[in-house]
This record gives sequence, C-alpha cells and structure tokens, in this order.
Amino acid sequence: MKHLLVLLFFFVWCFSFGQNQKHIDSLLLIHDKTENEIDKIDILNNIGRLYGSGNIENARFYNNKAINLSKKINYPRGIAYGYLFLSASL
Repeated sequence: MKHLLVLLFFFVWCFSFGQNQKHIDSLLLIHDKTENEIDKIDILNNIGRLYGSGNIENARFYNNKAINLSKKINYPRGIAYGYLFLSASL
C-alpha cells in the first residue's frame, strides 16, 4: 500500500509539472507578442511563479527580470509580486 501511494504521488507530480510547462509555454508566446510593459511584467512574474515549484534557477531568472523591469518603469506591484514569487521559490 505504501508503495502504491508513493507511485501515485509520483504520477500526480509528473502530470502537474507537465501542465505547468504547457502554461509556461503559452505565457512565453503571449509575452513575446505583448507590447504593454505592465502586462509583460505580470507575465514574467507568472512564469517565475510556475517555475518556482520545480526549477528554481528559471524561477529566479524570470522573477528578477520582472523586478528589474518593474523598477525601470516604477511599477510597485510588479516589484512586490516579483519578490513574493522569488522568495516562495527558495
């Protein structure tokens, strides 16, 4: 029974990572087409948040990118969410 639970957890984890990757890919496509800086920052923060559960280096990259862009255009909400998602991924 214990092995069955471990196996079930592993499959659920793999499935959820695959779903996150689909969302990340979609967000990257939208990011490339978006011209509004605030929308780009929000997308970068969401990408970082999604990577935070599995790939810390990518999460750090996208959240730092969002933070730097937010500071450049003085967007406090982008800075706050960037740091929030960055800290959650550590």
